[in-house]
Amino acid sequence: MKVKKRKYLIKKTNKYIKHDRFKKLKALILDNDIHPDSVIGRCDRTCLHVSAKNGSMDCLKFLIESGADPKLKDTKGNYPLHLSLKYLLRQKSFNRTTAKDLIEPLKQNMAELIHDQNDSGTTCWHLLQGLDAKERLLTEDTSDSNISSESAANCITQDNEWNEKLMEAHEEDHFFSMGKYDNHTFYNKYKENYDEWADRIYQEFRNRQKKHVTHNKKEDVRNSKNSEFGKALLPPFKPLYLSSDTKEIEKYKRLFDYKNMITKCDMPFSEKSNAEQIISLILKCSDDQDQRKSLREAIRKWHPDKFSQMFTDRIEKSDIDDVMSIVTYVSQTLLTYGK
Repeated sequence: MKVKKRKYLIKKTNKYIKHDRFKKLKALILDNDIHPDSVIGRCDRTCLHVSAKNGSMDCLKFLIESGADPKLKDTKGNYPLHLSLKYLLRQKSFNRTTAKDLIEPLKQNMAELIHDQNDSGTTCWHLLQGLDAKERLLTEDTSDSNISSESAANCITQDNEWNEKLMEAHEEDHFFSMGKYDNHTFYNKYKENYDEWADRIYQEFRNRQKKHVTHNKKEDVRNSKNSEFGKALLPPFKPLYLSSDTKEIEKYKRLFDYKNMITKCDMPFSEKSNAEQIISLILKCSDDQDQRKSLREAIRKWHPDKFSQMFTDRIEKSDIDDVMSIVTYVSQTLLTYGK
């Protein structure tokens, strides 16, 4: 399938799911032979992930009936059930019917998987408990004289605890994403602030990508001129299966969860990694739609001083020189990229 058509189908699929237009989604999937587990969102999110994230009940039901797999994880370790529960917890009100329609189809056959942690350390079971607490709080009759002030306070405390847990699932700790070097007056040796630095990297990366794509198109045209298969239709897009950089993606995610000890072998890059490999992996591992913002945060994280501040206690003493040498290399590569 041509890249342009693939992008068009992904855009349409996302649109229909976000507006819960399951009839149009059904027609699109059937007419184009789109696999229900096709990846259509950032972080390798499938149609089912996107439906759960947006609370699109009709689309979710249709996808389940079409064989979509609720046991697939995105690159952040989320099952679709994680995302549907987060959606329900964000709502100001609670509707039992809506909750059931979003949860039950995804919860079936999950068994012990509901205790699997995502990259934030949150399980589906945690979120289910939070939803129960929210339901109790919102459906409680506060005017009931039989409820003591102490009991009401306990309910509020419990709800606050689960709200804090939910925030942990959505956001990085401020210290680890910003920290001491969150300084808007910072300038690198080229007299660029963080935003200007990230913009330069982003523009250069995009320009090089465009040149690469144009070159490949010319090669494809030359190679297909005499091919008997030149007019053959390519198959529709299918799920995005494990790629060659899967191990590096997993390493990158583990590195910044600030839980495990770090050795040289745990680093997602080496001093032989080129700039494109480094920047591409950074963008693949980001959950932020704004790629410039992702690069801006990476510039901070990979600064040797910042990295040392964050992770010195976690780096194995025998590997600290090798690890910091790689960090310095990555930082210098980001600094000089496009210059």
